[in-house]
Amino acid sequence: MMRIRLSLAVLWTIMILAMCWTPADWLPVKQEEESSWLDIPHFDKLVHGGLFAVFAVLWMAALAGRSRRIARVAVAGLFVAAISELGQFLPAVNRDGELMDVLADSAGLLAGLGLFLAVVALLRMAKGRPMEAGIR
Repeated sequence: MMRIRLSLAVLWTIMILAMCWTPADWLPVKQEEESSWLDIPHFDKLVHGGLFAVFAVLWMAALAGRSRRIARVAVAGLFVAAISELGQFLPAVNRDGELMDVLADSAGLLAGLGLFLAVVALLRMAKGRPMEAGIR
């Protein structure tokens, strides 16, 4: 089970980097008259936050039983957020990395950590165990 969790976390991380580093000329160009549900203001920031919320949950599950896993996941998430944006400045990628995307990634990371910890605490309370046990 741990290998499956770790595999999912690693694959999710690779997918995030692949999506962020897809060269600009490979992406579809939106026609000006087109309209869709994707026209939600700052929709891309919601996507960034969602990607990193899932990142946090998957890595927290993958590192179950490890000491300081919250700190490890937080630092790794911030690192992936930063390099995913910095990589967009590479000539082969030819995209614009944005500080606001890193902030959205960070917000998603915090939301994912909070969600994971809340679910673990609720499950522990339901089983009659102390909340502090095993969360680190």
